[in-house]
Amino acid sequence: MLTMPKEEEDDDVSSVDIDGSEDEETKEEDEEAMNDLSNADIVTKYRCAGDIANSVLTAIIEAIKPGVKAVELCKRGDDLVEEATSKVYNVKKGGKKVEKGSAFPTCISVNHCCGHYSPLTSEDDVTLVEGDVVKIDLGVHVDGYIGVVAHTHVCTADAAAPPRAAPLQQQQAEH
Repeated sequence: MLTMPKEEEDDDVSSVDIDGSEDEETKEEDEEAMNDLSNADIVTKYRCAGDIANSVLTAIIEAIKPGVKAVELCKRGDDLVEEATSKVYNVKKGGKKVEKGSAFPTCISVNHCCGHYSPLTSEDDVTLVEGDVVKIDLGVHVDGYIGVVAHTHVCTADAAAPPRAAPLQQQQAEH
């Protein structure tokens, strides 16, 4: 004869089937409870994605020079994301591979293009010139935990020299 335990304040018998297994609802609740920032592994994955995104952003900023095509910068950013993510979380945990890579393609939006310009290699004709306002955005994910970065930079031949305001004001007046 099957006997159920007496209900006590601390016992949760509603989540145990007669055969002793947990029901699906309890499993989902446990997964949700662990899927927040109190879980150190999740924080580490967010931090890893953010660190990779920041390092790729820095490399793209350094590559912005007059004469460089936007499509080349987009490809470089995506390649750097793939290269960096291939170096982390390579050991299968519980027999499960950790997915990682680009969460948002590298976008290089120039001047009047406000955002999300990620051209195909066959169609790009945007070449940077001195004084162009370049908006960069990209995203990286590690196991679905995403780090996204964006930055606006002025294209100059000499990265140490600050951009002059006059060309930027003229460009703004034209658009």
